[in-house]
Amino acid sequence: MNQNDIIAALKEQRPLDKFEAMYGPTRIAGSTVWEVWVNYKGEFETRFVEEVDGKVFAIYDSFQSIALRLDDMHRELMTRLQDAERDRTMRLAEQQSRLASEAADRTSKRMTAMIRDIRTAGAFAISLMVFSYLRINGANPWPATIMFACVLASACAFFYGKFVTVKASDLVSG
Repeated sequence: MNQNDIIAALKEQRPLDKFEAMYGPTRIAGSTVWEVWVNYKGEFETRFVEEVDGKVFAIYDSFQSIALRLDDMHRELMTRLQDAERDRTMRLAEQQSRLASEAADRTSKRMTAMIRDIRTAGAFAISLMVFSYLRINGANPWPATIMFACVLASACAFFYGKFVTVKASDLVSG
């Protein structure tokens, strides 16, 4: 809207007001506000014309009356912004929680694998020491050799391929 449209709307709704001056427009809280000075019964007064979407929404006789409406609009806008910010914060918190949970799962799996590998390597080292001790002390070498070969085969299968368990029935020749 332009000044002529505002003056026409003012004359239509307030026929006793005589136009003197106009200031604006000013955009406040999504509305366009024009300040119009008029001569009403020999006194200078202000009128505030609120324009919404290119049409005159209302004409206010004082700033206090339009201030209440603009304050309500501002509060509504602030509430919507706070709601949007709270929703965004909640989405970010959920995403961070999910990422932290995934990182903890990966760390747990890594730690479990590391402990398993250390235990297996320890068992292999102990069997190697027992084998070496039995070989050095001159005891019967065959039980130690078979035990060491079994541990070595199990460790290789565990680290490099499918771990195969042997049942007692598989050892009995038929």
